[in-house]
Amino acid sequence: ADYSLGIKLRLDNPDPIRRRADLYNALGRYRDAIDDYDQSISLKAANPEALLGRGFAWGQLADYHRAIDDFDKLLALEPSNAKALTLRGAAKFRLDDNDGAIADFTAAMKITPQEVYLYLARAAAFVRLGRHSEALQDREQAVKLAPNSAEVYLARGGSYHQFGEHDKGIADRSRAIDLSPDLPEAWFARGSAYFLLGDFAKAQSDLAQAMRLRPNY
Repeated sequence: ADYSLGIKLRLDNPDPIRRRADLYNALGRYRDAIDDYDQSISLKAANPEALLGRGFAWGQLADYHRAIDDFDKLLALEPSNAKALTLRGAAKFRLDDNDGAIADFTAAMKITPQEVYLYLARAAAFVRLGRHSEALQDREQAVKLAPNSAEVYLARGGSYHQFGEHDKGIADRSRAIDLSPDLPEAWFARGSAYFLLGDFAKAQSDLAQAMRLRPNY
């Protein structure tokens, strides 16, 4: 679709401008996207799609305060927009507002309870607050929802490490390696667990593999 042509023909129509902004976001051209979203919103203030896209773009540019402002405006229009709640929670997490992030992730879970990311993201916020039991519960739920994802086992292994259950942590990290053998974080995490158990030969082997996969690890 030639959205530029549509914009030339209908300068008073916010939708083709917003669609071009969406394309800019997909291409990683966030400044261009924001310019188009600004124009689309100037033509139609109650514009949830443009607010979501612009908030996302601000987040990608690490301007989390502006991102949150856009998500606030969107959620005033659509309080049950799970994507806006999720992205706002992620922005709050970046600003170390862990309680705010937890609140947004929890609200999003009520709308999309099968979304694995929400459990992993909320668990990370719980860890920052020292609420390790709740983090483990979320990570266990993530494993139930995505049993073939290396990421969920890697995350749960981190919780086991917090509780000193290194054997369980190693088992989870081994599962992560089985599922994704090119994941350096899994090799590094398992190597670190072996080191804590005093199995230095296995620790060295795993840490060396992590370095091979990512030389600047």
